[in-house]
Formats: sequence, structure tokens, C-alpha cells
Amino acid sequence: MLSVIDIIRALSLLIEEKFPDFPVVDRDLTEGFPRPCYFIDVEGLVTENLTNRLIKETADIEISFFAEDIYEGFLRLLEVNSELVAALTEPLPITNMNGETVAHVVFNDVRTEIIKADKSLTFSMTTELIQGVPDGDNHPIIDTVEFEVGVNK
Repeated sequence: MLSVIDIIRALSLLIEEKFPDFPVVDRDLTEGFPRPCYFIDVEGLVTENLTNRLIKETADIEISFFAEDIYEGFLRLLEVNSELVAALTEPLPITNMNGETVAHVVFNDVRTEIIKADKSLTFSMTTELIQGVPDGDNHPIIDTVEFEVGVNK
């Protein structure tokens, strides 16, 4: 089954390809970080059963970019904003370990914010991943129900 981890992996590949001058930082923002860089964070994750055969996972994802320093780099952030907004309007392919596309993810409610004083750019978006339960779930679908209706006298 796919998960938000696969979505993050696909986003990371997209960003590495389009913006090689922004390396990913995978530690907490409060620890300090080198500039330029970007972070991907999952702000909220809800998993629910739609039916006994379908699962929906909804994730609120945030991508933060930081320019090389706080004194310049605003123009580069504007370029990143424009390019990434265009890229995220298309379905993003999710690939397996063999590089084969196994799904596409679509992002909803894409919002961007550039903070000029900090030279940072934040993308916030929501995605829903709906998929079937794997066959080994041992929860068969009920096709026929038989019952008798009795009358109490």
C-alpha cells in the first residue's frame, strides 16, 4: 500500500530535479539549518476506512524553502514559487523501487506565502490518497445474506 511517505518521496524527487541548489534538510527546524535549503513536513494526517475495501489517507503537507541568506534571494524565491506552483497543478507520479509509475497524486488547496524579511517561501497543500485494501486482509465482502422472518404469536 502507498502512504504519505511515498508522496513525500515523490515531492523530494521533483524538488531535487527542479531546484538542485536547494538541498533537503531532514532535521527539526528548531535545531538550526544551513541555507539555502528546503524542508517537507506533514502537518496533519488522517486515515479512515471508506468501506471494508477502501482506505482514504488525507495529509496536510508543508514545504518550506529558505534562500541562501536573509539579505538577498527574494527573486530566486519568486522563481521557485512560480515553477513549483506550475509543477503542482499537474498530477505528480509516484514510482515504485523499480522506477515504474504506480500512482499519481493531486494536490488540493495549494497556498503559498513568501516572507520577504526572512527570505522564506512556504507551500501548504492537502492531498487525499484513496486505495484498495490489500488482498490479504481476510475480510471477505458479503455477497448474499440469508435469513428467516418469523412471526411471534
